[in-house]
Amino acid sequence: MKSAPTDFHSYQFDFPPLDTALQVEVHDDDVVIRATRDTFTEDRKASFIHELAAEGFIPEDYMWYTPYGGRRTGRTILWKIDPFWPGESAPESHRRLVYIQALSYSALILALFMGLLFTGNLGNLRLGSYPAQHHEAAAARPAP
Repeated sequence: MKSAPTDFHSYQFDFPPLDTALQVEVHDDDVVIRATRDTFTEDRKASFIHELAAEGFIPEDYMWYTPYGGRRTGRTILWKIDPFWPGESAPESHRRLVYIQALSYSALILALFMGLLFTGNLGNLRLGSYPAQHHEAAAARPAP
């Protein structure tokens, strides 16, 4: 039977210029970082991990973490891109994007409908074609 972790901490960080939020979870010295967007380069990730270790959020051994070499301590850092953390709603920027898309599609449909209405193509549905002779014959007849 596996026991529950004895040491669990969770921290949240916000990066408004990048429109990204991070949640750092520490489980028995292993670190899981969930990001709402993939906006961090490998070097920036390493720098962030160094900052976390220097501030005491994660164990101090992570001060020497590098994304290009393996760690021999058996501890892991896992980065996950998760736009919706479990139990949370969509971020404000995502909701805004959905509203803008819906508004854009509605405006496009309205513009097409108005274009058909004002060009006379809406409601003037002809099921058959008039023979050209019938129209010409009526025009060629002299008036009584």
